[in-house]
Amino acid sequence: MGLLLGATGQQIIEVIRYLKFIHKGRSCDIPSTYKYIYGIWLPKTEYRMSIPFELEYYGELYLGPDNENSVSEIYIPLEFSQEKTTLSSFIDDNRFS
Repeated sequence: MGLLLGATGQQIIEVIRYLKFIHKGRSCDIPSTYKYIYGIWLPKTEYRMSIPFELEYYGELYLGPDNENSVSEIYIPLEFSQEKTTLSSFIDDNRFS
């Protein structure tokens, strides 16, 4: 179990596997990153969400909501929907530039 601290207080979450996606740009443009993840990337994979929420992390590279060079991280809790697929075989077949 892990402890998550957020604007609404603290919440205990299970330790599970997440895939990390990077959003670079203004905060108001983050919906386009989510549209890509859920509308394009995820349907092409054998992944499915393992719990019904994602996490966002705003660390040192986050330069403010209106800064085009801000970097934030999106963590999507995923699991394989078919046991025979492995993460390494998926990565080898689907390199992103």
